[in-house]
Amino acid sequence: MEKLKKSIYKRLPITEIYLDDVDDIFEVIQRHTEREVLIETEDYKLKTTEELRHLGVEKLNNLEIKSIDPYIRVKLEPASAYIYSGRDDTLSRGILDELGLILSRGAKNLQTILVQPYILALYWLIALLCGWWLGSKSSTARIFGFAGVFLLGVLYAIWGSRREQAHSVVILKKRQESSGFLKRNKDQLLIALFGAIIGGIATLLIAILLAGWF
Repeated sequence: MEKLKKSIYKRLPITEIYLDDVDDIFEVIQRHTEREVLIETEDYKLKTTEELRHLGVEKLNNLEIKSIDPYIRVKLEPASAYIYSGRDDTLSRGILDELGLILSRGAKNLQTILVQPYILALYWLIALLCGWWLGSKSSTARIFGFAGVFLLGVLYAIWGSRREQAHSVVILKKRQESSGFLKRNKDQLLIALFGAIIGGIATLLIAILLAGWF
């Protein structure tokens, strides 16, 4: 009787990391292997993380860091990101936990949720409820209301599509070298604004419905 070998695969949310994080990922894998740690981008094979600074680009959407023994792989791609171990044992789980903590620094969990199709469907449901309510108002309010809700929905769909196509972003700078607060957090600020608008619409609809019932 032979025990079957199992692997570990963990999919990551939308991720944006910096050179600091890449250095830490490399160090964790290197600490647990006696063999060479391999770094690959879409076009190059590299020996050290320092070489990433000399690629002539500001960011990457493709990056792979891996070791052969134990087989550990961190894969960041335009449409996905994951960490993988060829063995399911205590050591491998510990390594993946360390890597997961590093990668969680750049995790965009809220953005990952917002790009899901069912969230877009929920938005259009709210939009239809808005349309139903506006149907009882003047024609001008109906036209402007529908136009505003439709435009917001289109912009949301475009943003979601573009963000999902850039699932993984590796910024080739240290965190302290990155731009100011507004530029670093523009996506989060836009999400907060969008959430406030949707929340306001939903609250207004609930208030109107309750007023009609009572």
